[in-house]
Amino acid sequence: MGRLIILFGLLISPFFGIIEAQIDSCLPTPKNGTFVYDNADLLTQGEEVDIQKVLRSFVDSTSNVIVVVTHPDFCGYDPSTFAIETGDRLGVGRSDLDNGVVIAIKPRNNSGKGQIFIAIGEGLEGAIPDILTERIVDSMIPYFKNANWSGGLEYGIKQIMGLASGEYTEADYVPNNGTGGPEWPIVLFVMFLVFIMPVLVIMIAVKNQMRKNSGSSWITSLIIVLADMNRQNNSYKNFKRGRRGFSGGGFRSGSSGFGGFGGGSFGGGGAGGSF
Repeated sequence: MGRLIILFGLLISPFFGIIEAQIDSCLPTPKNGTFVYDNADLLTQGEEVDIQKVLRSFVDSTSNVIVVVTHPDFCGYDPSTFAIETGDRLGVGRSDLDNGVVIAIKPRNNSGKGQIFIAIGEGLEGAIPDILTERIVDSMIPYFKNANWSGGLEYGIKQIMGLASGEYTEADYVPNNGTGGPEWPIVLFVMFLVFIMPVLVIMIAVKNQMRKNSGSSWITSLIIVLADMNRQNNSYKNFKRGRRGFSGGGFRSGSSGFGGFGGGSFGGGGAGGSF
């Protein structure tokens, strides 16, 4: 049995390297002191400069980091995978605080519907829980439906900065019913997210993988999907830490001495939506 497990591992290990190489080539290339990577050309030069200034100032005043990445198709990858891997590759945030945020956007085009995912660094998940991130995403989507990219980003960035810096709290978003007890719709929603949603996500990912690689079996697709999820939480984090000279603090600018790219980690927190 042990030999069979080892043989199975040897057979599927090439898939891991292929997937990692493919997504690594798709991710944005780090640029010194840059917080906006508009690879889908959604922003005018002036809008990009304005957002860049806001994000630069936010880093200098709080050390929290927000990076905006747009891409025409995410290279076919799931929005959450693209956003989280981007955060890990760029090392968004400080390594001792993991205080980075990545806003990844894909416009509606021939590759499919528009998509957004906001990935939250591990150190900010308490201040910006997934349920609040989802509400921010929902508020940004109407802007994006009207191609008002700068307006949607301006709104979302303002909300994220307020939560990250403590200006807003969860109480400002979630109304109190005055009873002091749990709100059952929220409890049921959380149970759905914890117990049912992961299974649905895996099933959808397997289906998409089978569609992308026509002819592949569901077992092969499941292996690829599980390997991709595992790499998000473990392998790619180790890969990033092995490249500290690349993403771990080598990009410094401004007077604060911290350029925003200090090797921050992303553990899978965040939320997304489609438009």
